[in-house]
This record gives sequence, structure tokens and C-alpha cells, in this order.
Amino acid sequence: MSSKLFINRVAAQQNPDSVFVLPDFSGAHIRLLGASCKTDIAPSGNWVDSVTFFPATGRSAIVALMVRNAEKSPGDWNRSFFLKITWREGKPWINLDEAWVSPADRPGHASEWGVTVQINDVTYSSVFSDEKRQSPTRRFVRDGNLLCRYLIGDATTDEVQAAAQAFQEEQAWPAKYAALEQQCAEAAEEEAKAWVARHTALEEKVASLRNQLASEEIRSATMLDKWAELKEALATSEVVHQEQSAKIADLHNKLAAEEIAAAAAQQECAKLEKQFAAQQSALKAHQEEVARLENVRDDQLRTIQDLQLQHTAATMEIEDLKKQLAAKEGAFNFSRSRAVDLAGEVDRLTKALKTTNEQKAVAQRSIRTIKEAVKHAGLGQRQATLNAISKECDELLEFLKAS
Repeated sequence: MSSKLFINRVAAQQNPDSVFVLPDFSGAHIRLLGASCKTDIAPSGNWVDSVTFFPATGRSAIVALMVRNAEKSPGDWNRSFFLKITWREGKPWINLDEAWVSPADRPGHASEWGVTVQINDVTYSSVFSDEKRQSPTRRFVRDGNLLCRYLIGDATTDEVQAAAQAFQEEQAWPAKYAALEQQCAEAAEEEAKAWVARHTALEEKVASLRNQLASEEIRSATMLDKWAELKEALATSEVVHQEQSAKIADLHNKLAAEEIAAAAAQQECAKLEKQFAAQQSALKAHQEEVARLENVRDDQLRTIQDLQLQHTAATMEIEDLKKQLAAKEGAFNFSRSRAVDLAGEVDRLTKALKTTNEQKAVAQRSIRTIKEAVKHAGLGQRQATLNAISKECDELLEFLKAS
């Protein structure tokens, strides 16, 4: 122990970085009211047997303590005071010879239950009983350490006032909390009413939706049945479609074959058209030849008519000659040679007439043959027929010329 302050009845032990304080007699206890440095316990109304302080290196600190003798009544012996910690020879040192007194510009004192300071005629106290005695001139600060730091100059006035204001606002929180609870209760009630209304509306909507769902389920079942029918019909349609596709493919093949055949037929038709045009040209030529032959026939008919007329005239002439011969037979007996000549002429004319009749029959038969040949001859036979007819006509003309 370095020193003792018998009036304070505490002892201290200095360590390299701390100060250990304890009572120096049996039955005494210590209550920590506050400190401007770090401690091993927090300030409270509890009694302890010792307290350790840890001041910052090289910086002074103050501590507020209360010491009592538990063996005596409180009125007989209680002590509250400040002690100051300084540094000597690199170690913290606490002065136990005298109590620390606050400066005049920062007045304050230690009481039985806390620390009190004066700022601008307003008392700031950490005494627990002052919690209930808030007034414009007396305000409570829960932190006794802050008040000790203010007294030694390590805290500002604003910090103390802010701490008091924080506690005052904290004290106002129950009322605010009650008001908020009331507001919350009213809001909850309104919300509950709104919720009941919404719930009722939702129940009605759910009921409606259930009805709709039931209808939709019935409709869905119907649609499923229709879907099954449509699916079956689709399967049947697919089979029919495959059959139709096969038929269409077959028809396409047949159509392709028909198109090939049609192309060949078109070529054949073109060929036949050319042949038909050639046959028409030949037929036209044949028709022209037939017309020429008909003209020839008409000429021959006229010639035959002329011959018939000549034959008739010759016959009449013969009759006249016979008559003249009969009439003049007696008159011309003297000219027997003439009569023989006349008889020979008559015979010659008779033969000529007979020959003419035969030629007439031949010509008629030739004409009939020409008509039949022209009528019945095909296109392939007409050329030969026309050549034969032309030859016969030439022979007939030569014969008629000779006659």
C-alpha cells in the first residue's frame, strides 16, 4: 500500500497500468458512483469489495466513490468523495491524502447515490431518485461516468445536455408508446374491419369462383369427352388421309403416265393432222380430177348423143335410100354396078351403125365403171383408179376420133 487517507477509509495499490482501490477495514464496502476512465465494473447502486481503474496512459482521471461501514448504522458513518488519478514514474497513482474538488467553472459533487454537476444553473444528476424529479432546472443523466469526464474536462456541455435530452425523450417513450399502441389498436381495429369486409368479399368471390370452377369442371369434362371424340376422329382422319394420300400418289403417277401418253397422242395427232392435211390436199386434187372426168363424161355423153343423132340421121337416110332404091330400082336397072355399089355402101353403113351401137354401149359401160370407181374407191386406191379411168378415157377419145 502506498498511502492511506484515514478519513476516507480506503487503500490503493498502484499497478503498471491500473489502480486497485479497496476499503482498509473490515466490514466496509464501496459503491462506484462514476469514473472518467475505464473501470472493471459499471456505476450502480450495488456495494462491492473493490474497484480497479484503468486510466489512459499519461492522462489524469477522477473517480467518485462512496464508502460505508456495514457494521454501523448508515447515519453513523458514510463517506462520498472524488479521488484523482495521476501518473508518476510511468505508473498511475491515486491521491488518498485529500479528496478531489471540482473546478469553479465546472462545479459538481458526489452524493450517496450518484454524481451531480451544475451547467448554466441547471442541475444534471445521476442520482437514481432524480429520474422521477425531472424539471427545467433539474435533469437526470443515467451515466455517472459522463459527468465525471465533464468535471475533469474530457466531455463537453453539449454531450451532458444531449445525454439528459436522450433520457428525457426515453422517458417520454412510454407515453408515445401508449399513443402508438392506441393508434396501432385503432389501426388494427380498422384493419380488422377492413379485413373482415375483404374476407367477406373474398368468401363471396371464392364461392362464386367455386361455382365457376364447378361449371368449368363440367365444361372441362365435356371438352375432354369432345377432345376424345375429336382425337378418335383425328386418328380416323389420319388413316383416311394416308389412304387418300396413297390414292393421290397413285393418281399423280397415273396422271404423269397420262401426260406422257397425252404428249405422245399430241405428237400422233400432229402427225395425223399433217397426214389429214396431205389427204385433204390429195382429196381436193382427186375431186378436181373427178370434176374433170365428169366434164369428160359429159363431153362423151354429148358425143354419144351426137352419134345417136348421126345414127338416127343415117338410119333415116338409109330408109330414104331404101325407099329411093325401091322407087328407082326399076329406073336404074341399067346401072347394076351402081346398085351393087349402093348395096355395098348400105352394108358398110349398116356395119358402121352396128359398130357405133357397140361403141355406144362400151362408152356407157365405161361411164358407169367410172362412176362406181369414183364412188367406192378409197383414198389409197383413187390414184390407180384415176390412172385406169384416164387411160380408158384416152382410148375412148381416140376411138371416137377414129369413128
